[in-house]
Amino acid sequence: HDHLYANSHQQHGVFGALIVEPKGTTFHDIRSGNKIQSGTQAIIRRAYVEATAK
Repeated sequence: HDHLYANSHQQHGVFGALIVEPKGTTFHDIRSGNKIQSGTQAIIRRAYVEATAK
């Protein structure tokens, strides 16, 4: 992924990513903090999981 000349280098193809987060993780808009389903930038909040001693 090229941030310097993205328009000239990426005209012939598509790039993508598969992001896997733990169950309960939520994604939020970087400006408003509202929950979002998709986007190019997000705040990622992981669900709190209480640790248990075994």
